[in-house]
Order: sequence, then C-alpha cells, then structure tokens
Amino acid sequence: MISGFVGRAAELGVLGVRLERVRGSGRGTAVALRGRRQVGKSRLVQEFCDRAGVPYLYFTAVKGASPKESIASLLSDLREFAMPRDRELVPGGNAANWLDAFRVVALALPERPCVSGHTVCT
Repeated sequence: MISGFVGRAAELGVLGVRLERVRGSGRGTAVALRGRRQVGKSRLVQEFCDRAGVPYLYFTAVKGASPKESIASLLSDLREFAMPRDRELVPGGNAANWLDAFRVVALALPERPCVSGHTVCT
C-alpha cells in the first residue's frame, strides 16, 4: 500500500522556486492554480504548505455557503491562526466582499515569508 503524497514533483518544484524568490527578494507574489475539477489542485497546495517550513493559512470556502458566510469563516480562521502580525488588523465583523477580504489578509500577513492559500468555489 502506498501512503503519503505521490507525484506532482514538477509542480511542487515550481511552487518551491516561487517561495525561494520571496525569501530572496523580500517581496510577496501571488500564484493562481487552475484546472479541471478533482485533479488535485487543493491537495497539491496543502502538500506544498506542509512541506514549505513557513507559517501558512490555507482556507477552502464551503460549496453552497454564501459569500458572506465564507468571508466570515476566512477572517475567523485568520484571527485564530498564529500568522497575523497584528490580530487587530483582522476585523471582528465581516468584509464587504472577497476583494476586501483579500486586502485584510494582505495587511495581516507577517513581514517574513509565509503562504496564504484560498480556494473559492463559484
């Protein structure tokens, strides 16, 4: 029986190179993954986060939940996670939309390399 994560070495390598660029430059970057459903995008991101050795927050919006509920859940996870440089930057209420929610995440990220991943189902 095979256990653990198998394959996707090339994709993990690309993500690793991106993280090293962030470490070297001190400047963050955004990476978007897209592809057909059920091909392992979310599992790839989770595996990368587990291996990266940096703080991370990986959030998946629940299919069928309203945007308001999903955004509130993301901000709650961000407040609870050890990543925010200042928990006061994360509002106790709700952001108006996903763009505002991502702005909150960007403001709350620490001044060191980390990974913030979000899966939003539309």
